[in-house]
Amino acid sequence: MNRTREGNTFQILIWGAGDMGHRVLPYVGADHVLAFIDSDPAKIGTQYCGKPVIRFQEYQERYPETFILISPYFEEEIEEQLLAAGVTRYFKLSDCPSEFSDVEPRDILRSRMLKDRTKERAAIYGSTLYAILLSAWMAEAGYAVTPVVLPESLDEIYARQLIQAFSCVPFVKESSFDFHSMDEIFVTDVWEMGHLFERLPIHCRVVDAYDISNREERYFNPELQQFEGCHRGESCFFIGNGPSLRAEDLDRLEEQGMVTFGVNRIAQIFDQTKWRPTYFAMSDPAPFRDPVASHPDRIAKEYSFCSDISQAFWQNNTSDKIIRYHQTHNICRRIEHSFSQDISRVIRFGATVSYECMQIAAYMGFSRIYLLGVDGFAASGASKRHGHFYQEQGVMSQHYDTMMHTAYRTARKYADTHGIKIYNATRGGYVEEFERVDFDKLFLE
Repeated sequence: MNRTREGNTFQILIWGAGDMGHRVLPYVGADHVLAFIDSDPAKIGTQYCGKPVIRFQEYQERYPETFILISPYFEEEIEEQLLAAGVTRYFKLSDCPSEFSDVEPRDILRSRMLKDRTKERAAIYGSTLYAILLSAWMAEAGYAVTPVVLPESLDEIYARQLIQAFSCVPFVKESSFDFHSMDEIFVTDVWEMGHLFERLPIHCRVVDAYDISNREERYFNPELQQFEGCHRGESCFFIGNGPSLRAEDLDRLEEQGMVTFGVNRIAQIFDQTKWRPTYFAMSDPAPFRDPVASHPDRIAKEYSFCSDISQAFWQNNTSDKIIRYHQTHNICRRIEHSFSQDISRVIRFGATVSYECMQIAAYMGFSRIYLLGVDGFAASGASKRHGHFYQEQGVMSQHYDTMMHTAYRTARKYADTHGIKIYNATRGGYVEEFERVDFDKLFLE
């Protein structure tokens, strides 16, 4: 390999001096980040991850030509503010691969891409921040210049802004690029895939650089394959942590011998009921740090399914009753939502653990799924503050509200085409994507 491009100097700002900003920083590289932008007055003027936290107004005054990376937590609100101010130089973190949003950043994506590159004559197709970073990674690995082909659909003004702001990147417009000269194309903007195939020569290998879940060995867990079809034709209940959940309803499920799934901090209600879930699932970061929930082998009667987000958790949990699964962490609004048919490879994110449970249950073969205590959030955004039966409260952005309801619609579509019925037996709440049933009438003789 012969590196012919020198230097990868560029800088951006990250909007959001919080959890997501901390997660993405290792992928972007601290040297490439000028500062964090935040609207919280308490953070302005402080340091976060070694970088200054500034107001948006300071960005406008000092860095108007510099691109911003915006977090998915409040993506819609931030984008609206940027456009209202005439700012179009920004990237969306939701357009980047799931790995960028890992709770504990790992070098899996970069190493996977370098492993997948097998040809010298390669190009990158895309216009996201990821395309720029991938170009830099390949240069640092010693490859010859890897051009970044800007899609034909990209706005002309935005394309010029990219070329100006990232002069170190070998951009080329699709209309002037000779695809026949390439042996390999790494596609970061997968929503352009259909169009791209019309342009590519037969000999050119296409690499999906956006989603590596189906080919990354570290994500695959063969232990999960034992559950395929193990409950074929049966019914189960998903127990959510919404404020409508009643201990007496759980007692009723216990009496009926129903197969149930508990999630996250469901153990908070154990002192009120003899019920215990058949299965348990955990994916939110907070429960992994909870003294009770962080020992899932003590929660479920059978098995606990836990995501791979916490390295410390998996170092301390070796019980054969705890099964690891790989979970994606974001949703790109440019592509259709996914529902995994092979949980041994990946379980798709849906802004709620109940969506992950639906994928597990479908893999197990359940034909009837009932939701209980899954209150959800108002799709209109009228109720962004939510509470649980154990009195914990938090605030969800409209973007996450929307993602959850989008995920439920995807689950409904999958269920309808795979012989599965999903019913909502929750008392009230905002989830209207599934047929409502009265819990009190389910077990009448």
